[in-house]
Amino acid sequence: MTTLQQEFVNIDRHDEPPGLRLTLELDGATQQDIERGINAAKGVFALAQVSSYAAAIAADYQALEDPELLLTAEQHEWAGIWWDAQEAAVAAACSELPAGEKTFLFSQTWDDAPEPISGNCIRGTTWLGKETQE
Repeated sequence: MTTLQQEFVNIDRHDEPPGLRLTLELDGATQQDIERGINAAKGVFALAQVSSYAAAIAADYQALEDPELLLTAEQHEWAGIWWDAQEAAVAAACSELPAGEKTFLFSQTWDDAPEPISGNCIRGTTWLGKETQE
């Protein structure tokens, strides 16, 4: 009987490949809205002391649910940081937009890569409501 030894995925929490950058597409957003969103996401990564690259890789592995690609408990936390950063980016970018349903794409790309084709990406949707004082 052979026992397979399971190995964890090797991800460096500080790995930040040159030329990699965060992107945000958001319905009705201005460049200032996008910059505000990206800066909010960067703040989440900085606070967690994990690179956006490491968090995105962890989130990708987590989504695969492959029993041979195991994440450590810490790496599962990094995946959560990716989703927290996405939420922060969208909330910050939408803070000055009118209430309503917004479609967004939060991702990473390389400086020299062609612009992503949004139709080939999974896009999220959020509903933003403005609180009113009565």
